[in-house]
Amino acid sequence: MHKSDGGKFMEKILGIAGDENERKITKRFLEIESCRAFIAEEMAATIDGNLREQKQIREVSLEREKFFSGTLNDMLTFVAVMDPGGKVLFVNNTALDIAGLKPEDVMGKMFWDIYWWAYSEDLQKTIKKNFLRCVAGETITRELEPQKAGGKRIWINFKLHPVSGNNGKGKYVVAEGQDITSRKEAEQRIEESKNELQHYMDHLANFSGRLDRNGRVVIANRTAIKATGLEPEQIIGHLFTDAFWFSYDPEVQHRLKTAISKAIHGKKVVRYDTLVRVKNRFQHMQLSLTPLINGQNQVEYLIAEGTDISELKRAEAENIRTTNHLNAIINSATGFYISTSDLDGKITSWNKEAELIMGYFGTEVVDKMNISQMCPEKIAESGQLKKLLKEVPEKGRYEGEFEFRKKSGDTFLAYLKATPLKDEDEKLMGVLAIIQDISDLKKAEEKVRLVQEEKIGLIEQTTEAIISIGMDARIEIANPSAEKLFGRDQEK
Repeated sequence: MHKSDGGKFMEKILGIAGDENERKITKRFLEIESCRAFIAEEMAATIDGNLREQKQIREVSLEREKFFSGTLNDMLTFVAVMDPGGKVLFVNNTALDIAGLKPEDVMGKMFWDIYWWAYSEDLQKTIKKNFLRCVAGETITRELEPQKAGGKRIWINFKLHPVSGNNGKGKYVVAEGQDITSRKEAEQRIEESKNELQHYMDHLANFSGRLDRNGRVVIANRTAIKATGLEPEQIIGHLFTDAFWFSYDPEVQHRLKTAISKAIHGKKVVRYDTLVRVKNRFQHMQLSLTPLINGQNQVEYLIAEGTDISELKRAEAENIRTTNHLNAIINSATGFYISTSDLDGKITSWNKEAELIMGYFGTEVVDKMNISQMCPEKIAESGQLKKLLKEVPEKGRYEGEFEFRKKSGDTFLAYLKATPLKDEDEKLMGVLAIIQDISDLKKAEEKVRLVQEEKIGLIEQTTEAIISIGMDARIEIANPSAEKLFGRDQEK
């Protein structure tokens, strides 16, 4: 109602009303009506302003929704947007789909109460605690295990970061998650393989470990660590060359450093003997460095192994002492050609007398020639001597005459005595052959035989009866005249 209409209405009423009270009532009514009209006009203006503001809000909301659904939904990572109180405003399809959720399952709910974290109260408390820290302005990054549809868990790289409005105050909290399950599973397999390797290596009696390309100890087995008397952390992560085993001598360290470099750059196994310190003593070890090469033909790491060869070194030293002692005895013998050989006949020692008799120097035959090469070709080709040497360990010994050949090609008859050659533990090492040249003896025997035959011939031809009696009173010779005299033949 307009004011002019109200005036006409007022005059009409005043004309009708006769007394003063009625005029007052009517006047008051008209005043109220006027105020009501004013209020209506103001309300109309306010409503119009509110409508414009609501339109702006709707436009902002539509713009935000377009950003959330159009941009964030296309991301392969998991994304959620919350208000500073923790209520979920948006979750992208990637995060919803993996858990089998719909938007209505998450919208308006507290972020830490969503299905992803619901399997663990402790995890939910952690999420809430991290969220409050984020609201205070801190960016949170950590690895978490949300559950997906069916209850199976995955690993994500989880990040919470605040988003501020124009006034500088927190407007949103954005959560992001990148699936790192494959990486974590690979890491777990690597760790399991590492543990299996450690378990295997710990049961080795030898020293064993793994080095990276820089020569640092990545793994060392229990045997190696125990030998130092140190804690594992005093060895693992440190340079192999600086480890307790080698740090006693710079030259030992330098040799090891060179070997590591050869193994890595040369891509081949390096092996050598060295002296290693273990607690308060030293022991001989054969150290080997084996490179492990990856698919790109690069050395991934080195396997270091140390084998205790102390007993071997002691045995070698004892063998040297025994050999030296045997050689001293052999070389002091005169008139005898003495040689030792393995069971195949390869000559392993050669005394001075053998050099004089045979014409070969020791350097020509030891570990180079076979004893059968010292025989005439017909004997060598028959394999007779080789067979004889192999039978010696079974029969215990051999004695007999054998023909040998000198370097000059001349042959001679020798008396051969062969016996098994054993070490102090009665382990068969080869054959000891003692050979004596009996050429002169045979010549002397031949002369004696000829003289004896000549003597017998003279005795038999004489007409006188001749009988030869030995020291045992037995008749050794009786000539034909004696047989005739006594009426008996020689056999009787």
